[in-house]
Amino acid sequence: MTKFKKNDLVRVHAKHFNAPDGGTNDNGLTFEENWAREGNGEWCHGRVSFVYRKKRRESQKYRILYDDGTTMESLEEHMEASPEGDEDAYSEESTDFENETEAQAEDREDRPPTFDPRDVEGHWTENEDQPTSMEVEESDNESEEDDETIVVAGVHYQVSAKRKRGNDITGDGETIQMGEVVVVGDLRWKRIEGLVEDARTEPHLPTTFKTNLFHDETREVDVFEALMPISKETLLKIVRENSEELNDGRTWIMWMIDAALTIIFGGAQFKDGTDLWATNNNGLMPPPDFGKQLSRDRFKRICRYWARGLKKERDRLRDNPWAQVDSWVKGFNDARLREIVAGSCVTPDEMMLEWKGKAGYGGLPHLSFIKRKPQPLGTELKSLCEGTMGMCLYIEIQKGKIRMARKKWVATMGATTACTLRLLENFKLNEIGLPDSMKRCVFADSWFASVKTVLALRQHLGLHFTGPIKTAHSQFPLERMRYTLSKLQRGDHIVLECEGKDMWAIGWHDHHFKCYDNTWTHKTR
Repeated sequence: MTKFKKNDLVRVHAKHFNAPDGGTNDNGLTFEENWAREGNGEWCHGRVSFVYRKKRRESQKYRILYDDGTTMESLEEHMEASPEGDEDAYSEESTDFENETEAQAEDREDRPPTFDPRDVEGHWTENEDQPTSMEVEESDNESEEDDETIVVAGVHYQVSAKRKRGNDITGDGETIQMGEVVVVGDLRWKRIEGLVEDARTEPHLPTTFKTNLFHDETREVDVFEALMPISKETLLKIVRENSEELNDGRTWIMWMIDAALTIIFGGAQFKDGTDLWATNNNGLMPPPDFGKQLSRDRFKRICRYWARGLKKERDRLRDNPWAQVDSWVKGFNDARLREIVAGSCVTPDEMMLEWKGKAGYGGLPHLSFIKRKPQPLGTELKSLCEGTMGMCLYIEIQKGKIRMARKKWVATMGATTACTLRLLENFKLNEIGLPDSMKRCVFADSWFASVKTVLALRQHLGLHFTGPIKTAHSQFPLERMRYTLSKLQRGDHIVLECEGKDMWAIGWHDHHFKCYDNTWTHKTR
């Protein structure tokens, strides 16, 4: 039996929100001192919005909706019942989560509150398109972001915390009537009955290879070698150069490089933690016994030498901390551009390479933190993938806000639109002026999607676009559409046509109101 139940009025002493290491804000005050200085007293008052299932050997936890709108977890031993008479401090909105299930509550725990009291500085920051030294990437259901402090290896980082998801309606309270024109910025959006069909006349083609790579005798390893970022000759040169520099007296020949690549290719088929050099049976399956191909010691040395790279690359580390990585990224992109013709559907997205080493000079020169990723801390890559086989076609390392601000298109288009344009342009997907244009369609998530991106892709590259509009809603009738959808039944949709732009806004009423911007068709009814 828990001490408190849902909707109970409780309070938590402000000292429990002080930074664990005694950190203070710019005025040298802890959260407790700053809270009292602002006239809030020594207690933080709130209402229990969810009671967690108690786990063995762990303290009972509650989620509390505080009177300033902040939602946080608190332990039972830190909580007290609020004295009588505090009920007026709470509005009816404090019971927003009354009917929430435990599964929904656990899902919402992945979406931190709008403000973390442990951030003793307590200042607001605007959402940035490119990563700072550490950041939280926008998820599909974020609105605005604020600061949160995390600790990694004893170092404090400021990251952006995702706000809770919801269908908050903040429009002017008017539905968009059929035929009505909504003016947003310089654009005029007119509600129409719907879209009849995809009226594109261009062919819809799958992804193909430029060379005759696939035939009856093609092996998986043939495709692997064709798409390698660096040739085997260069890989052998790297190993020999590092071996000589480190006074390694071993002899290195080409078949050892082949063996190492075979182990990498074959080892990927085993689950993490498998001893690839095991010689004893474990169950019914025979042991991998990769020692038949190459000893464990030689394989580790080869991988270590590849990570060091060529000496000329290491000599440039002071000026370019990414020098050891850039050659691999360039080789990856060049190999796919050389071998692959992208089909009609492409998708920009992001991915993470997990951080497993040290930071700073000699390690990762820039760390990104994306809280919702399986491996949230590491190097962030913006990538371009194709829709036929799901292959990654192009990658761009996110090297930090300052370095990314120097990239092409940023000065004129902004960081997000510029990144989208670069991914597509660098893979030679510019279709303007081509006699046989495929007119590819770009499908992207809300980080990439905006009216500016849609128009820029069509103007500079001649590409279609479809994506959900959430945070980047400039010149898009997002609030009016959401209010209109709130008056419809689940499953209903609305369509607005942008006058003179061949662009459409489509809203769909589901668990959450989905609003998309697209340029697929021009037939309406």
